[in-house]
Amino acid sequence: MGIADDESSLPVGVTASAAPLADGDPPRVGPFRLVGRLGAGGMGRVYLGVSRAGRPVAVKLIRSDLAEQPAFRRRFAAEVAAARRVQGAYTPAVVDADAQAERPWLATAYIAGPSLDDTVRRAGPLPPPVVRALAAGIAEALGAIHAAGVIHRDLKPGNVLLDTDGPKVIDFGIAAAVDTTRLTATGVHLGTVGFMAPEQAGGNPLTAAADVFSLGCLLAYVATGVAPFGDGPPSEVLYRVLHGEPDPTALECGDARLTELIAACLRKEPAERPTVEQIVEACGDHRPRRDWLPEPLASRIHGRNPTRTGPRTLGRRRAAVPAGLGVAAVAVAVALTANRCGGSDDGSSYTAGYRHRTLSLPDYDHYIDLPGGKVVKDDTRWSLSTNSGGDGKGAFELQGTTDAYVSGKRAVTPERCADRIAAHRPLREAVHFSQAPAGQWFCVRDRSTGDVALIDVLDTDSGDYTITVTVDYYRHAAGR
Repeated sequence: MGIADDESSLPVGVTASAAPLADGDPPRVGPFRLVGRLGAGGMGRVYLGVSRAGRPVAVKLIRSDLAEQPAFRRRFAAEVAAARRVQGAYTPAVVDADAQAERPWLATAYIAGPSLDDTVRRAGPLPPPVVRALAAGIAEALGAIHAAGVIHRDLKPGNVLLDTDGPKVIDFGIAAAVDTTRLTATGVHLGTVGFMAPEQAGGNPLTAAADVFSLGCLLAYVATGVAPFGDGPPSEVLYRVLHGEPDPTALECGDARLTELIAACLRKEPAERPTVEQIVEACGDHRPRRDWLPEPLASRIHGRNPTRTGPRTLGRRRAAVPAGLGVAAVAVAVALTANRCGGSDDGSSYTAGYRHRTLSLPDYDHYIDLPGGKVVKDDTRWSLSTNSGGDGKGAFELQGTTDAYVSGKRAVTPERCADRIAAHRPLREAVHFSQAPAGQWFCVRDRSTGDVALIDVLDTDSGDYTITVTVDYYRHAAGR
């Protein structure tokens, strides 16, 4: 059985990342038509599916032997319910699921990019600025996962996908469904031995700190290409995780601050590890931006490389580096773009306060404290809120000292924002949702200080005036 005949509605880059369906694969799962295979794991197989509206999704179909166990079904349903609550810029949304189906399944938003594991295997270790961007994005994803009451339990390079706007953490919480049933059947792995925390390896209760240890293992691997607790038989790796120290070469990434952060994540005692919030703060100036990936990978994700070399057996949503591009060339491409990932891209008159901070207002009674980068209940010196906009359709409310400029689908630098505001008639009362819908950018400037905030609109709702945005905040030196 080949790729479905009516796959033509999907971008080439999407279908190229899937292997053909095989005899015995179902044509549909729930409401989704299956068009190819994306990979397989201990709990089942992952397919590329298409919704009735043509939206690509990743469909995980659970193994039939697991489906026969009532305890697994109950836990799977609970974990899916928790996963639906996860809201974050670096986690793909749960689209649909059915824990009561003959074979339970879960569908999430499809990410076309390669996994970190695939990227490191093909292109070698990534340079420190890119690794710090990964650390910030993955830690923020873990924060959203933990806030929903979920522990990932299987954070590893194969469970992090690269997207144009940052890493995407997948498969969060679902391993708990297997773990709780205490299954020992062949092929069922409760986590991945080289990336699990000592308390998990020892069968002890887990907290969010277990995911931090796994993040440390992941960062060491992508920064050096060396697994911090080595390879070999699982029993030997587990012993080193429980009783040994990380391989020193896994920490030699050429960046002292990054080495210190990774080492802190790998402490044996959970209470001694940094929290995900502390990791985000430590890497705050290096959060992923829209141009953070090297062009070969970015092009592949966007589907601009139409080359297909025939069916391939792929891991989760992998995308091959274009043929003929060697490891050295990819490493150079990553290094060239690294300076744009975390460093300052604005002029000397602006200093980044924070970048790529995703914030949501639950209603018009809450405010985004722009200098502080947080959601608050009361108005602050310079904040952003929402209201009806005078027409009942919703708007971003601007304070009296605020000028705004809508830049469209392209982000602008803080200096260009100030230039555009000076050259055009700025908005001073409101930016209507219709002027800056999801997918659009606008910027605001405080006339009293010169500070600038760049706003990437992710979602708006005119029903209760809720919004989700990503904010980059810059302080103006002359205003200090």
